[in-house]
Amino acid sequence: MAALGTDCTRGQTASYIDHSTPETLGQFIHDNYSVRPADFVVMDALQGLTARPASIWSGTTYATDKMNMRLILAGRNAVAVDTIEALVMKCDPKLVPHLTKLEADGFGTTDTAKITVVGKQVSEVAQPFAVNNQTAICPGI
Repeated sequence: MAALGTDCTRGQTASYIDHSTPETLGQFIHDNYSVRPADFVVMDALQGLTARPASIWSGTTYATDKMNMRLILAGRNAVAVDTIEALVMKCDPKLVPHLTKLEADGFGTTDTAKITVVGKQVSEVAQPFAVNNQTAICPGI
């Protein structure tokens, strides 16, 4: 339990979640997940956006940013599902801050040898996403 007067929100509110750096957002996701890990996760990956949740923020358009992925990802462990999602986006899950923190704390794994993929394999569906200039994390591997 936090001491009185301690702001454990890191300045984040229901209407604002800090996306300024991958580490800041990653810490928020880690904290949120560690409060009560999900029992089962379903990720809508039918259509992705390469630029951000709103193309207007990056000066692009929805028409050019949308990627018709036609995928649904699901699993009992959110870290494993996010790991596969990162690979589908051609990102390195070992470089995604919230995944490495959650893995270090024992909430799941980013080791693909320990994750069973049923259905289409990552190599069949992976496409590079331009994720907010995060080429170190998402180099399009």
